[in-house]
Amino acid sequence: MPDAVWLTAHPRPTSSRNGFGRELKGFTRPDATGRRFATCWFVAFGLPIVPLSRCYLSEDRPRETWLGATARYRIEGESRLRAAEVLRTYAFGWLLVPAVLIAPALVLLSQADRVIDDEGSDVAKLSLVGAFLLVLLGSILALGVLRGLYRQRWAPVREVVWVDAPVVPSGRPAVR
Repeated sequence: MPDAVWLTAHPRPTSSRNGFGRELKGFTRPDATGRRFATCWFVAFGLPIVPLSRCYLSEDRPRETWLGATARYRIEGESRLRAAEVLRTYAFGWLLVPAVLIAPALVLLSQADRVIDDEGSDVAKLSLVGAFLLVLLGSILALGVLRGLYRQRWAPVREVVWVDAPVVPSGRPAVR
């Protein structure tokens, strides 16, 4: 079923500083026109808190910095929020990412008493910390690769139908 999209007269900018603000999350794959959907979220500490709107985007010229390039998007229209996309973003941000970060710490803590009680050398202690850091780094890299694969191969492609902006009870179009 195609998604109804309407033009927005004044699209809200998305920006965040130090993990607080508005960010686009939950991207779909580009459709035949090269545009895609994403949900605009209010975020705190980089975690999605409240979905604000669902935007239909086209990729704009990337912003070049000395660290690399940042993707920029132009908001072409707006659509109704999709529950599945909101739940998927919550699950990724609040369940999967914390699990990937906390699991190596739990492994380290489960072995810490044994290593501290040993009268052995510091090599065992350093190897435990090294293993912790390797597992943590590997988990973060694997999560990044899986996220990239999802966005390129498994994220849904949505069809679009352009409609007039929905009317709110005041009788005016609901333009944000």
